Amino acid sequence: MTTRAIDLQSPDVTGTDPERTPVDVASTRELPRLESFTALFHEHVDAVRRTLVHLGVWDRDADDETQRVFETVWRKLDELDPRRGTPRAWILGIACNVARDWRKWTRTQRVRAIHLVEDPTALDMRRSGRDASEERLDHQRSLRLLAKLLAELPEEQRTVVVMCRIEGLTARDVAAVLDISANTVSSRLRLALEKLEAALDRTDGDGS
Repeated sequence: MTTRAIDLQSPDVTGTDPERTPVDVASTRELPRLESFTALFHEHVDAVRRTLVHLGVWDRDADDETQRVFETVWRKLDELDPRRGTPRAWILGIACNVARDWRKWTRTQRVRAIHLVEDPTALDMRRSGRDASEERLDHQRSLRLLAKLLAELPEEQRTVVVMCRIEGLTARDVAAVLDISANTVSSRLRLALEKLEAALDRTDGDGS
């Protein structure tokens, strides 16, 4: 089997107003806390929304679920402990829980949203004799395939793929967030990538 690189990077799947934070606080005593929260919001809101979409949240619901994530961040802000991992890992761990709750609410374990934003690097655009509309169509097919393949992974494997390969977290950070060992994270990631590779080979063999 030919080894190939699986490019799971996507650009920002944004839609949340960067000038708006989910929490309004009237008391000036909360100002330092609010400033910390606001900094976290602006730094991580795009990654949260992107993670939710990759974990199966429909694009049309992603803004509301992003809001839900940061409402939880606000409530639990005092629990943020740098000794247990980075703020990014902690926030994306909350996003994973919100995505899981959303899937339960919709009573589905399948990713139905395929509206991932375009990634200009996702396709090889070097082939000649193709007009722009054909290239865009192929690109959308590739994004649909990525969404389909991610959806077919077990939840625990999909989660580590999204957190490690898409969001760039270390195995140690992911382990702290999911309360598992770094070795378990690495094992799940290896199994997930093997399944993705095999699925891509089957797709090529089917001529899809």
